[in-house]
Amino acid sequence: MNYSEIHLSIVKHLVENTFKHTYKANSIEDILWDVAYNCSRLLGLEDMVIYVYDPDQNILVQKASFGEKEYESRKVTDPIIIEMGKGITGYVAESKVPEIVNDCSEDSRYVVDDKQKHSEISVPLVFEDQLIGVIDSEHSNKNYFTQHHLDIFNSISSICAVKIAEMIANTENEGLARFFNEAPFPKIRLSYDGYVINKNKIAHIALEKWGVENGKVVSPRILGLIRVALKLNKEKTIEIDIDGDTYNFTFAPIVEKKYVNVYSNNITDVKKAQLSAEKANKVKDKFLSVISHEIRTPLNAIIGSLNLLRLDSLTENQLSHLETVDFASEKLLVLLNNILDVEKIEAQEVIIDNGLFNLGKLLDNLKKTLSFESERKGNTLDFNIEKNAYNTFYGDETKIYQILFNLLSNAIKFTDTGHISLSVTSISNSEDKHRFSFQLTDTGIGISENKLKYIFKPFQQAESSISRRYGGTGLGLAISKSLVELLGGHITVSSLEGEGTTFVVYLDLQKSEPEKVKPEARLIEKKTAFNSNLLKNVNVLLVDDNRINLKIGGQFLERFGASLITAENGKMAVELFKNNQLDLILMDVHMPVCDGFEATKVIRASNSDNSNVPIIAVTADVTKENRKMGEKVGVNGFISKPFSPQSFIDTIQSVLDKCHA
Repeated sequence: MNYSEIHLSIVKHLVENTFKHTYKANSIEDILWDVAYNCSRLLGLEDMVIYVYDPDQNILVQKASFGEKEYESRKVTDPIIIEMGKGITGYVAESKVPEIVNDCSEDSRYVVDDKQKHSEISVPLVFEDQLIGVIDSEHSNKNYFTQHHLDIFNSISSICAVKIAEMIANTENEGLARFFNEAPFPKIRLSYDGYVINKNKIAHIALEKWGVENGKVVSPRILGLIRVALKLNKEKTIEIDIDGDTYNFTFAPIVEKKYVNVYSNNITDVKKAQLSAEKANKVKDKFLSVISHEIRTPLNAIIGSLNLLRLDSLTENQLSHLETVDFASEKLLVLLNNILDVEKIEAQEVIIDNGLFNLGKLLDNLKKTLSFESERKGNTLDFNIEKNAYNTFYGDETKIYQILFNLLSNAIKFTDTGHISLSVTSISNSEDKHRFSFQLTDTGIGISENKLKYIFKPFQQAESSISRRYGGTGLGLAISKSLVELLGGHITVSSLEGEGTTFVVYLDLQKSEPEKVKPEARLIEKKTAFNSNLLKNVNVLLVDDNRINLKIGGQFLERFGASLITAENGKMAVELFKNNQLDLILMDVHMPVCDGFEATKVIRASNSDNSNVPIIAVTADVTKENRKMGEKVGVNGFISKPFSPQSFIDTIQSVLDKCHA
């Protein structure tokens, strides 16, 4: 047998006939069947089997065969599967090195499929070092396959691998072309000068909008975007309304080619959802504003009356009742503030105040505040505070107090006749700051492991029965976690159901000199704490549509020595302003007939010599928007309802000092 002539004949046949035929058939399987048939026939082989590599399953799958394993239907109904590295064929596939085995009985890798053979040749189909498959043939005689066979098989393998790789690439390119052309949204390629290089079917809706003359976009806006994107080598995105739909167009520059690829998405539904969400948020904000005002107004009357009662001589029994009402009103105020805090946190409107404060005094005040409720439930409340905590630090005193208050209140709520402790420890100490751990432990009901993930989510509690039994909204922990993170710290929790819970808060506090601490706020607890001359000779107009608020606010002002006149709406306030010499106006915001901001606007716009009279807005709705509006119309300050006597007079003094400076 002249193998050189056979070699040339096979190569010529493959190139001129087999692949020409298979391209018409457009099938890789046809290539493999024709190779198996023609090579087996020309070489006189007993069989030839061709396997294709499946990279997803890392196996070889029989796709064609001829000879003793011939299938007339050209279809493998029960293909042979070979694992990579198994058998001679699997070994060759893994190594990508062709191999001749002269005596299969002496090769431990040999695997019998249908019957024992004595020699085997396996050659990998490889293209650019990527395995495509394996061509394999077995023979009944030992030492049957020679170097001639190997040379011919290598040629067959090389030609097959190239052609199969080309077909795969062509198939993928055709698929990509179809994908591009049939994409549901406009896709366009534009040159630096706006010429349309390529586009898909639906691109016409954008090009018609932009205008195209002689294959070039004429819209100045689009031309500008192309050039800016290429100049800055940065994507540019715009929204464009087309035929009632909104599209998001992204101009992605390919600087070295001097063109941009324009991709788009129909965001009509997204925009509608966004507008709907914004509308819902506005409704929610309006609701919270109204409900805040409606709750704070009567709460202001309750807390104000309690503060006035403290100034009178009361019996021990009356003082006891007063403390009960005071505690209940404080809880209601905390609940209201928590709801509003959630909104502020979600809207990213929380402002961090990095002021001076004494941590030790904060903790002492915290214990005094919570001792009453802890004792009422039969609990012991212990604070173990390291001496380093009794120093002055920079930080947000209010938020730290709120975090610890929420966590301790929670511990007290879920513990009956048990023990609650707070341990404050400095876990690291650098030149300029302390890192403190605040460990809060209780012996309460605990939390099951599968419920721990829910406790920091707003309006959620570990069990629905918790709310029914213990009350609460599930806001305290969510707010605490958010505030801890806003302060740059973190919080952990561990718990055993039925045994108790431990929270640990880690916070960094910047050091300060002890003498720099700001003085403690003066608490007005007795009648003698009022300076009856503080507002002497100060003519004050108090404006509020609620008569109880007028009465309580008026009594506070008169105790400080002020001369008082009152009005029940903004219109009356403007008239009284015109007819009286005033030194200060305390203006409610939400009022009938004419609200406080409108009345302030009229006063500031008047030609009166006293149009710059200090005006303080007294409102239950001190939101960011209201503060902006107040500053816009000329309000000098805000007092939030409900207010304490001290905060009330402090704000008044601050505004008067600024206006008369």
